[in-house]
Amino acid sequence: VFVILVQWLWYASIARTNAPTNLVLWNTDTVTTPLVALVITRKRPTKRLFFAGILGLLGAFLAVGAYMPGNTILGCSACFTASLGYACYAVIIEGRKDPANVTVPLLLALEGVVASLILGATVGAFALISPAQLKTWFSALPHVGWVAFIGCNSVMLNAGWLWCIEMAGAFWTALAA
Repeated sequence: VFVILVQWLWYASIARTNAPTNLVLWNTDTVTTPLVALVITRKRPTKRLFFAGILGLLGAFLAVGAYMPGNTILGCSACFTASLGYACYAVIIEGRKDPANVTVPLLLALEGVVASLILGATVGAFALISPAQLKTWFSALPHVGWVAFIGCNSVMLNAGWLWCIEMAGAFWTALAA
């Protein structure tokens, strides 16, 4: 569920920020991951890394703002929150996942089951509450091929993240992403 929320926030932020701002904010996970690891796992970064992270975050906040054309406070907040959520997700998975018991394909399958249940419940609720709104929602979806492409792309993206976290750890995954 957490991965779905992170992806949703990031995708929602794209329409509410300009491209450079979204890029800078999404890539703040390279500096927030060590800070998140400090809070969640008590894994202390070196003083140099901690100072660089603080400077990086300060630079990101100074470089972006809602006053720039195409940016909104909501969009900037959603993108930064999504990036921070990804950093939390990477640190938690790194510390909790036991590769012997929970493989990456199994973890992806469980995420898929949860996403399908949430999607089914949402569509069911819309069908009961506002069938007209459901028709509008479905008519706004792109062609089935594009929906399948986006779904496959998201699965491959998450598989890559999970395997990278398993092989290299949360910090190096944030740098690679």
